[in-house]
Amino acid sequence: MGSAVTASNALGIAVTDLTPDMAKQLGYQGQSGALVVAVAPEGPLASKVQPNDLIIQINMHEVPNTKEFEKSPDQTQARADP
Repeated sequence: MGSAVTASNALGIAVTDLTPDMAKQLGYQGQSGALVVAVAPEGPLASKVQPNDLIIQINMHEVPNTKEFEKSPDQTQARADP
């Protein structure tokens, strides 16, 4: 059973919840956030994020999962851990 993917057309990225298995595989053990799974080449974040980056905060708002990512007041200020 996989996690749902959330697309942000405004940002040109798609994210999913970070599962424990993904966290282990990608070296994000003990962390939570919205995992970037796709980036539109012409999107506003194309030069700032790449697939497998973990978005943990947007404009000082913690992002522990995709639900909080969707609720973030200003998605254009996303901070990702590469």
